Amino acid sequence: MEVAGGRRAVLPSNEQTGWGATIGKGDIKHITAFAKSEADFLAIGAAPDLWRTARYVKTEDWKAPWIGQKAGKEQRLLGTHYFANEIHINGQTYEVKIFGRETKDGKNYYHQQLSRKKEPGRVHGGGAPD
Repeated sequence: MEVAGGRRAVLPSNEQTGWGATIGKGDIKHITAFAKSEADFLAIGAAPDLWRTARYVKTEDWKAPWIGQKAGKEQRLLGTHYFANEIHINGQTYEVKIFGRETKDGKNYYHQQLSRKKEPGRVHGGGAPD
């Protein structure tokens, strides 16, 4: 995955939904701002495979106005698509929460967040989207 010169890297389509997503320097900055460990940073390089194999969980419509929205400014975001996956780093298994923020022009902007270690045998994900 290469993100250079303000360009966005196109991620492979998600296998379950067929939806595409992109990731840019701003998205990576957002991901690293919430990083809690080395594993968070290492997982960024796996974003293409994490997105491609992620399990769809749900979609929530974006409700305006959002914090910081200027009066009269057009809302660009339609909603957030939630996905789940897991990753193995340094012998540990982590749950990865993935968010695709969809804009009015049909683009999905990728964000991810590692959370607690996955418990053995725990089932994640949801049904297929509508």
